Amino acid sequence: MLESVAITQTDADHADAVVRFRIFKDDKEKTTQTLKMVAENGRWVIDDIVSNHGSVLQAVNSENEKTLAALASLQKEQPEALCCRTL
Repeated sequence: MLESVAITQTDADHADAVVRFRIFKDDKEKTTQTLKMVAENGRWVIDDIVSNHGSVLQAVNSENEKTLAALASLQKEQPEALCCRTL
């Protein structure tokens, strides 16, 4: 259940929307998140969501970096004999 929304435009292309809500109507705990908004192609889109747990964008990027590092460690260099052989 939405409790409040406060929007602050930081510049022509960026704004923050601080949203406070309860997940369930009877829930006593309120959640506050900041929606980092960016103007793109004449409309506002959410660029990131920040809460007391941190930034969603940073969390996704961090996990992607870990996955890429794990994949890179699995790659093996090909022996030159196989790549440069002529028949």
